[in-house]
Amino acid sequence: MSLKFENKKLLLLGDNISTNDIIEYAQKNGAYVIVADYTPVEKSKAKQLADEAWNISTAEVDKLYDLCIENGVNAVFAGVSEFNLEKALELCQRLHLPFYAKKEQWDVLANKANFKELCIQCGVPVTPEVCVGNTESIDFDSIQLPVIIKPVDGAGAVGITVCRTKDEVVSGVKKALDNSRKKEAIIEKYMENGREVTAHYMIQDGKMYLFGLVERHLDNPQDGGISLPVAYTWKSAYLDRYIQEVDPAVKNMFKKMKIENGVAFLQMFVDDHGFYVYEMGYRLPGSQVYFFAKEMYGESQLEMMVDYSLLGNMDDHDASLLAHPYFEKSCCNLYFLLKPGVIDKITGVDKLKNMKGVLNVIQLKYEGDVIEKSGSLRQVFMRMHVIADTDAELADLITEINKTVNVVSNTGEKLLCNLFDPKRLFEKTK
Repeated sequence: MSLKFENKKLLLLGDNISTNDIIEYAQKNGAYVIVADYTPVEKSKAKQLADEAWNISTAEVDKLYDLCIENGVNAVFAGVSEFNLEKALELCQRLHLPFYAKKEQWDVLANKANFKELCIQCGVPVTPEVCVGNTESIDFDSIQLPVIIKPVDGAGAVGITVCRTKDEVVSGVKKALDNSRKKEAIIEKYMENGREVTAHYMIQDGKMYLFGLVERHLDNPQDGGISLPVAYTWKSAYLDRYIQEVDPAVKNMFKKMKIENGVAFLQMFVDDHGFYVYEMGYRLPGSQVYFFAKEMYGESQLEMMVDYSLLGNMDDHDASLLAHPYFEKSCCNLYFLLKPGVIDKITGVDKLKNMKGVLNVIQLKYEGDVIEKSGSLRQVFMRMHVIADTDAELADLITEINKTVNVVSNTGEKLLCNLFDPKRLFEKTK
């Protein structure tokens, strides 16, 4: 019996949070996998797992195109990296290979201002904002403090500042511009008392399915920095309201964009007055929701996306199996943040991997690594996917996890900070 990817070559651009999972699935089904970027093989787990490695920057599309022709590459994909996905899209267009997104769709989403205009046209609620290209163009009469300032094309919480004074706004705009390829910054109303949720969708052959609404739990920011995630929980108390107030408009927007296949997610704030969408991703999310989907429903967003890249369809899968936004189990993505310092000793990680209810452990920092104060996701030590039958059982599991793992600096200081308090699973929300 032949495997469905037999005699096919898959080129993956870059090495990011989902690359290893893509490699494992593709190889299990017969694909020959190549990983390309400038990272040396000895420093890239993905290149070590792949059948072949190309030491070439993913920005060098012309060279990659020539290598794809020479090596008979049948598919190009890139996991969760938006930069690499954009290059994969370009390569697939030139090579006449399947890719789930169209360039015109990607271009709208790549610019936050364009995306916000699309939302307004489709009735999707958004946060008030202004866009500037320099500090001289800031109109303080048009903004209401506090605000959050970000690069128009940024990602990973880099270049983002919460500002409460005019002086902070000026410095925040400078920081955002320094981290923007387009040299544009967005000044947006800061939802100080709102909660942050993300709606996840799966689209197959034009049919759209709401997978779930995940609620983001943040740490306490310091020194004017932004809050960073410590957990994402999948039983949001706002789900009923979202389905009534926002979901129809979002699906209408997908239709207007002519989205036929793929994974999409919308990030937004919510308060007593409504929802405020501020960003959309048309890609696999970095939160790796496919671990929960596979565990509960036997279906995986990642597997569907890889199939589309290699086969041009998702016919072996049924996205309707994911249309259960009221999760049957309690699911949580845990993030572990580190204070600045040099990591000397790590304990407990291996024990975590054997705990009942732990689906996945992703360690991002290791002994000897230097943790700098960045106020970004670069200070994340580890991410986990945990699941239990009830919130109470999930709380017990998180308590045990927090007691088990430890990271100590070369000066003897405990570096883990702002651990997620499982009591927050029971907070009352409207």
